Amino acid sequence: MQPHHSKYTLIPVLLSGSACFPLLSLIVKGWVSGVLFFATVIALAMFIALGYKRMPSNMTSQPFFLGVDSFGRLTTLFLVAFILPFLSVALGQLLQGSFDISRFDGPSRYLMAIIVFLAVVRFKTAVPLLLEYTIPAATIITLVLIPFVPATFWSTIPHRLSNHFIDPLIFGQLSLALGVMSLMMIRPDERHPWYKTLFQLIGGVVGFYLSLRSGSRTGWFAIPLILFLWAFHYSPLNRWKTTFFAMIFTCLITLIIYSSSTTVRDRLHAMHSDIINYQWNTVNSETSVGDRINWIRIGLYFFSIHPLAGWGDNTISKNINDDAIAIYASEASRNGVLIAGFHNDYVANAVRYGIGGLVATIAIFFIPLLFFSYSLRYKEVKSFALAGIAYVLIQSVSSLTYHVLDFKFVSSFYALMISLLIGSIRNKVKN
Repeated sequence: MQPHHSKYTLIPVLLSGSACFPLLSLIVKGWVSGVLFFATVIALAMFIALGYKRMPSNMTSQPFFLGVDSFGRLTTLFLVAFILPFLSVALGQLLQGSFDISRFDGPSRYLMAIIVFLAVVRFKTAVPLLLEYTIPAATIITLVLIPFVPATFWSTIPHRLSNHFIDPLIFGQLSLALGVMSLMMIRPDERHPWYKTLFQLIGGVVGFYLSLRSGSRTGWFAIPLILFLWAFHYSPLNRWKTTFFAMIFTCLITLIIYSSSTTVRDRLHAMHSDIINYQWNTVNSETSVGDRINWIRIGLYFFSIHPLAGWGDNTISKNINDDAIAIYASEASRNGVLIAGFHNDYVANAVRYGIGGLVATIAIFFIPLLFFSYSLRYKEVKSFALAGIAYVLIQSVSSLTYHVLDFKFVSSFYALMISLLIGSIRNKVKN
């Protein structure tokens, strides 16, 4: 490298640091958002330097272009999907005749992640290598440091492990996601250093342990499908034998988890009881699952009234006692949705911003899932693709029973994780 370019050698290293965002994500408040903001600034600086032809050519990997091949089309859809949350908020507020800039905070994280993604694709970085270590390291670091977090607010709930700035449901589902992704990073069809495989295995086990300690069942229903996909894609047998093996493997692991954990059994039994005792045409007593069913029905009712513009944030209270709702939801349940929200990202965004909010929520899950599924055909990125599928499935399933993406922290986490995974896959395949 030429001497006058030496000052630029640090910039790709700083961008690579974006892959370290999982490390203290469940320990330090503001860590993930801080890394996202920092990575966005570094990415912009790299593009500015490139525009002035100051960036050395050996720091660039490939010109960024969308192309007309499958990767190009899927990347285009990914970029559109990450723009949609911002557009849905803007359109919803325009149709509602109101404006609240704070509602753009969460959607703006996806726009920043797009900038980071473009930089990861355009420049040579160590992001793919780092992710294979930082994802399992995140759960291990959390296990070691969680006893030292401030004993305030969420971290004081008896018998439920969490941190002071995120509730047990978010803590549990993110721990689960990081743990499953750690296991998905293990590639049994390739030779790798034993210590790396052991490290990823430990990270996976610790992730499951932290999730169980949180007492959360959010996202756990995605586990059987993830296990099936992992077994299916790494089996050396033919398609029919592989399918049979994957089904047996999935059932066996699921049975082991169910039999070995009283938390899993108790939570599943409670959920089953809530479902079979739910009444569709009479007022229901307050239960965890029963209230969530009520809130989904309430959300669908409000969406049917204003499907295009949505309701915004503060207007549904005027109709919360309508007869169509009061027939099945108690007063406590109706007040609960005003205080705690719909506990469902799809419903919540459909009510707030109409059909645009619903489409945006579906797109930010479905399009990355489509990209990762397509990437499974490439052996060199199979572990990244499976990790991406696992992460999206856990988040999308969690969003059915909790408003996970409504938190700026989780929006930043999701936006950065998806962008770095897709950027890493594009680089590995294209190069």
